Amino acid sequence: MATTPNTLHVSGADTNVTVTYNKANWSGWCKKFWLTFGGLVFLVMAVALPFVAGNLQILSLEVTKLSVRLTELERK
Repeated sequence: MATTPNTLHVSGADTNVTVTYNKANWSGWCKKFWLTFGGLVFLVMAVALPFVAGNLQILSLEVTKLSVRLTELERK
């Protein structure tokens, strides 16, 4: 049997330590990123929603006024 060293072989002990360490770093980073991003999205929505609702109500009133005016013009 030949005993040639395999240069492509990496022992499992080396890779497991590195991968576990990297996963922990990426996991923490991603968690912080999504918590920050989610908080910002929530804040923007909390500020924008009343503004959009107010504009929608004003627009609805304007459409109602226009509808009444068109009905009056059609009767003439």
